[in-house]
Amino acid sequence: KAISEDLHISVERAKEIYASVMYAFPDLEKYERDSKQMARDLGYVTTLFGRKRRLPDIQLPKYEIRYKNGTKPSAYACTQIANKLNKLWFEDRKKAIEEYAKDGIIIKDNGGFIARAERQCVNARVQGSSGEQVKLALYNIANDKELNRLGFVPLLTIHDEIIGECPILTAKDASIRFKYIMEHTMDKYMSVPSKCDLTISKCWYGEEVHL
Repeated sequence: KAISEDLHISVERAKEIYASVMYAFPDLEKYERDSKQMARDLGYVTTLFGRKRRLPDIQLPKYEIRYKNGTKPSAYACTQIANKLNKLWFEDRKKAIEEYAKDGIIIKDNGGFIARAERQCVNARVQGSSGEQVKLALYNIANDKELNRLGFVPLLTIHDEIIGECPILTAKDASIRFKYIMEHTMDKYMSVPSKCDLTISKCWYGEEVHL
């Protein structure tokens, strides 16, 4: 659905695009599958450097079933109810849960929480690792002798951007060194090459200066 909304196309076309990408990059599908399994097994996923993003909702049961008095039906009864609900579409399942409630059986559907946690699995690992890459690059930039000599000073980070300033006379040389550090910071940690888009301007989002 997100692909459909972002690209302003039908859900069917979005599914085709998603399937074609997964077919072209089978390791991507494996990464997604492994990330979800990690969360199911551990309750969290880890970034490239081992930071944890806890996703406890992925370990919730699909349905929590109890009587109004707080007691639970037998395991067999719960399985029968769950099997019936799984065969229904969302709206029909919602109506069925309301009907069960009239008979004194309270059902909490955790499907939405589980699905959200599954979507967050890959994003947490990729975005978290990207954040680590920027932090490591920022450290390398701040401690680079060549950039220090050229008068480059890092100012702040905005998501995956690093903004800094230096004298206009050394900006070209500083940009070359800056770009090299950004693109090679992760060489020891991953085989996928990194790309850095660099812009020189007098202010953030200002007109680009060509040196």
